[in-house]
Amino acid sequence: MLVQKNIVETIKENIALIIRPKQQWIKVINDKRKEQGVFLNLFFPGLILILVTVLLGSFLFESTYGFLFKYAVIKSVRAVLLVFTTFITSTLILYEVSRWYKVPIDFETSRRLVVYSMLPYVFITIICGLFPFLTFLRLASFYSFYLLYSGLVTIYNINPYRKIAYLSVLFISMLLAFILVSYFLSLLTALIVY
Repeated sequence: MLVQKNIVETIKENIALIIRPKQQWIKVINDKRKEQGVFLNLFFPGLILILVTVLLGSFLFESTYGFLFKYAVIKSVRAVLLVFTTFITSTLILYEVSRWYKVPIDFETSRRLVVYSMLPYVFITIICGLFPFLTFLRLASFYSFYLLYSGLVTIYNINPYRKIAYLSVLFISMLLAFILVSYFLSLLTALIVY
């Protein structure tokens, strides 16, 4: 019963963060849960759901020429690796760029900011994994950048003269890291499949 309450409570918090980010960021940062708890209770179940939904979506909707289990497993592992490596690279980029621009973010806080701001990306990946024909919804993943922006602006007093440069460097480097990781995972997938 306690686990069920925590799941429902976590889902409500996540939806509130997506709908009203500025009010929720202060609650999220002041939350006393351990970082491992945030990762294990929030992000890790999302990765498992991505694995399952991409596999299920491949089975249900991409079996025109027969269901290829090997391809479906590789595709679902690729989706999980893409989300996980995006999380790791975004955390490192946020931490390092913040150090360069003298924004006082420690590594644990940067990890927390990235986990919560990646929620729309994880939700969209789950939906597009289950329904592959809704790929155009992936554009809504850019809302993650807005969540990160609102979290940084709400929580930290960034120097107004450096704010545009800081956020530009941060978001461009995160986007480039995502593109590179996606490209290399596509190459790896192509090498394995063919």
